[in-house]
Amino acid sequence: MKINQIIFRPFRPEDVEDVLKIASSRFKEKYSSSLILQIYNYFPEGFLVAELEGEIVGYITAVPHYPTSLRVLMVAVKREHEGRGIGSQLMGRIETLAYMKGYSSVKLEVRQDNIRAIGFYRSRGYRTVGMIEHYYSDGSDAFIMEKPLNF
Repeated sequence: MKINQIIFRPFRPEDVEDVLKIASSRFKEKYSSSLILQIYNYFPEGFLVAELEGEIVGYITAVPHYPTSLRVLMVAVKREHEGRGIGSQLMGRIETLAYMKGYSSVKLEVRQDNIRAIGFYRSRGYRTVGMIEHYYSDGSDAFIMEKPLNF
């Protein structure tokens, strides 16, 4: 698979089950189809999927967060497609969207023990700007990370 074989497109409501399958395989949190659709309905242009040969292999959701930033709620790529640049492409597209909409930064939360994800975000220019105790349903803490947008 080459990255140029991946189609990046807007999420469609009929994608919800595929997105849920990826979410349940990648996150400890449990999400419902109604929550996924609420996120989509709130800010449709911030919900993108990565598709390979008709199969959704990754997605990202982001919503406005205060007047100056866009907040990534979820980004995930199927395990068998990790390390191929799909997550970077999804993040890059959301960062570009944020910049084009006039936001000055992109923010996200990440589990403090998710070393791989933290390294990925740092490599993209994100820095830790805070912490939220007991953020996740299992009581785990989260780092708040932010990337200023100055393309």
